[in-house]
Amino acid sequence: MPPALVARASPRHRFAGWWARPLAWFGMLVLAAMMLIGPLWAVVFGTLLVLGPISWSRARRIRWEVEEPGPDARFRWGVDARSSVRLADIGGVIEQVNPGASSRGIPVTRDSELWHLVGHDGSSLGTAPTIGLDPADVERARRLVPGERIPYGLACRIGALPTGAPWHVRHPGLAVLASAVAVGAVMLLLVATTEQLSWWALLAG
Repeated sequence: MPPALVARASPRHRFAGWWARPLAWFGMLVLAAMMLIGPLWAVVFGTLLVLGPISWSRARRIRWEVEEPGPDARFRWGVDARSSVRLADIGGVIEQVNPGASSRGIPVTRDSELWHLVGHDGSSLGTAPTIGLDPADVERARRLVPGERIPYGLACRIGALPTGAPWHVRHPGLAVLASAVAVGAVMLLLVATTEQLSWWALLAG
């Protein structure tokens, strides 16, 4: 029996508009230009240049499938729909808004959602991202996937986050702080060593 819903990610549902792709390519050029400053800059921004296309390629392969209702019907999601859970095991869904990226206030990618699936015993069953999916397909999935739904912010306030969820899901504030500290430390290291370790300084001997 064919699934009740098959939804595939598409760039046209990921980007915010026609201007987004040129901005994304411009961002890649900026990263490439940063590599010309010095070897440490080349390592950091070269890594970002490599990881960027890999991330975009994986995002294009996101697929959701919801099987027809039945005792063993499953909800599949993720890259190539590799993750799955029985619909009957889902007790609730915590919906978290995932803001899209922007460049100098200009939106590049659309907002999406993260569905944190919760079992009847309060345990985490996984997280299904909606990035790149047609909003109409997401609404259809919302009707097909069972369970009570609450916003992520409310779940944090009332202590309803699922047990076994990843650390960054259970501690969003600390996750943001840790990311900011890590980025700041890397940038301080790059700036502090630029004069001694620039390509020009190394070539000059």
